[in-house]
Amino acid sequence: MNNVLEVKDLKTYFLGKRRLIKAVDGISFSVPNGKTIAILGESGSGKSITAHSIMRLIPKSIDKTVSGQILFQDKNLLEIPEKEMVKIRGKFISMIFQEPMTSLNPVMKIGDQIKEVAMFHEGLNKHEAKEKTVEILGKLAIQSPGEVFNKYPYQMSGGMKQRIMIAMAIICTPRLLIADEPTTSLDVTIQALIIDIIKKLQRSLNMSIIFISHDLGVVAEVADYIAVMYDGKLVEQGEVKAFFSGPKHPYAAKLLESYHEIGVKKQ
Repeated sequence: MNNVLEVKDLKTYFLGKRRLIKAVDGISFSVPNGKTIAILGESGSGKSITAHSIMRLIPKSIDKTVSGQILFQDKNLLEIPEKEMVKIRGKFISMIFQEPMTSLNPVMKIGDQIKEVAMFHEGLNKHEAKEKTVEILGKLAIQSPGEVFNKYPYQMSGGMKQRIMIAMAIICTPRLLIADEPTTSLDVTIQALIIDIIKKLQRSLNMSIIFISHDLGVVAEVADYIAVMYDGKLVEQGEVKAFFSGPKHPYAAKLLESYHEIGVKKQ
């Protein structure tokens, strides 16, 4: 099975006031074509920093070192010029950010924020980009997409904003989608809808996904493979079925134990 992305010995270190912070400490994993790998772990384990390292979105102003290899289309993304990375980011690799409330521009209409992605990466004119944007909004089960196109973020619910973020991420049909906690803070009904939308999009676009989460219930729904992070390291990797039948690492076993305990309490 071909891999759309290969991460090899990725290290993202930050220079703190008193010590070196090893946010991501020598991790390696692959993302198979058309499959979903879930990166699981508690807050602060390095999940989001991994995603931002892949996208090269860690601010230049932060004192850091990023090393290793992130191989995509026979290129190490850590070595290519920023101009080339800009062409990849948003078109071939896209990301759904963790907080749609703060990721959308509050003074721009929804449609304008989505269509500028298509205009930049695909060279569409305003009319073509608007048509594609309305089409994408319709695919995301948004009623009256033409009306939503002209609304502002403050007029949208949390679940709607999350769908807008998905629209921005997939309008150029990327090969790889990174979803950073896309269902956090959503109620159970909307959470299930977002998961269903992402799974349908993956099938229709043959898209690979890195799904970042701390929720084992969500991971069980979406993932083919799992990678468990703890303190900046990957402590366990494998197929989802194998993980749920018997994790090997003590931390991974504790995660699964906690998940079962929560499930018992809810019954």
